[in-house]
Amino acid sequence: MECSNIIDEAIAQSYPDKKDLILNHLHCRWFMYLISQKNPNIELVKANFEAIQNPNHISNTFRHYNDKEKIFQALTEQKELLCTSEDSITKFDELIRRYKPDSTTP
Repeated sequence: MECSNIIDEAIAQSYPDKKDLILNHLHCRWFMYLISQKNPNIELVKANFEAIQNPNHISNTFRHYNDKEKIFQALTEQKELLCTSEDSITKFDELIRRYKPDSTTP
């Protein structure tokens, strides 16, 4: 996570007006990548989940991740680890809504 903190700081300094949006997208991407791994690093998964400030601001190209079923399954497997507060439950529920492999989900 040390490298992540360095990257976060560089983004904050280089793009102060857009840092929140950029960092939100970055940590969401890292989170999705990490939970889709065969043996995810739980500490990194949790740290990146906590760094996602607004799951509603996931870029459109990323929302249509190719393997929604894999992401959905990984999310549900990590629910107890990730849902530690009301805010984290809300964030988790929004990610589940976005990645549920259901053709009726917008």
